[in-house]
Amino acid sequence: MRQPASVLLTLPVACLLTWLMIVLSHRYGWLVQPRADRWHRRPTALFGGVAIFFTTLLAAGFLAQKWGFGGRLDLLGLLAGATVIFLVGWLDDVRPLNPQVKLVGQMTAITPFLMGMGLQRMSEGFMFAIPLMFIWMLALSNSFNLLDNMDGLCAGVAAVVACVLAGRAMYFDDVDMAGMASIVGLTCLGFLCFNFPFGRRSASIFMGDCGSMFLGYVLAGLVTTAFWGNVRGVPEMAFLPPLIMAVPIFDTALVIVRRRREGRAISQGGRDHSSHRLVYAGLSERMAVLTLMGLSALFGTAAVLVERSGPTPWMGATAALGAAFMLSLGVWLSRFTGPRVPLHLVNEPGRQSQATGAA
Repeated sequence: MRQPASVLLTLPVACLLTWLMIVLSHRYGWLVQPRADRWHRRPTALFGGVAIFFTTLLAAGFLAQKWGFGGRLDLLGLLAGATVIFLVGWLDDVRPLNPQVKLVGQMTAITPFLMGMGLQRMSEGFMFAIPLMFIWMLALSNSFNLLDNMDGLCAGVAAVVACVLAGRAMYFDDVDMAGMASIVGLTCLGFLCFNFPFGRRSASIFMGDCGSMFLGYVLAGLVTTAFWGNVRGVPEMAFLPPLIMAVPIFDTALVIVRRRREGRAISQGGRDHSSHRLVYAGLSERMAVLTLMGLSALFGTAAVLVERSGPTPWMGATAALGAAFMLSLGVWLSRFTGPRVPLHLVNEPGRQSQATGAA
């Protein structure tokens, strides 16, 4: 079929643009230098988010032209806002922005999406849902930004979430949503070819804030428009989206609790994320990333299966079990506050390296 075949072209485009950004970064010195509060040990190319953004934009433009996606005002609003948040992240990568300025930019980016949602899916309860949608979009944009703290983690979890959304959209025969989610997932896979720690090779490029905030924003928007259009009631909106986004929400909550207890700013970088603590507990970096990706796939699949089953009690029970599991995991991970071996061995080039971002 023409539609799936055309979407698959996203993968080689993502690989090509990511490779191009690596070449340009080394030629013009767009490199991230090692720092005490970061995980990597050698200068690494930045602006992988530029490749992620333009790949998604090009593929979505093709989708809009060929599949009639242009009539979806909610998705068009999402792309417009995603462009704004990409620019905010890019400026922050070039020269760190004041947190208040960055927040205003993120809030501005959410507005086009909410306008598109209102025009496309206006209903009696939409106006009351706007504050919750706003908070959801803002929180997830920053959660994925924080999740960008180890090679392959942010892009890996984003790819899993996108695959879950694509599968769900196919079940509901939502071709536009399936196409958009597939584009995001394939873009992340193309980026992972240069960002995941294969063997002893560490990441060749980081996505930066322009990539992590962009992915968080787009996926949060796709979850919102997917469930707003097809859910049967309030319980689905309350339980299922958080299950699909369980890993970034968990990591952010863990960081917030620990840093507040230690009297540190939440925005301050550090080696105290769930991924770092899994490494301190004895896993390799690659296994820590794969573990969190596996948890994301488990929770996302559970959300889709529970939604298909229908009965509301199962939704509440699944959400409660998921919350209990994550709470127990958070308590266990809190025991691991530092490496069991000297830090220079944990961070040995080719073994342990951090992605980038606000971490």
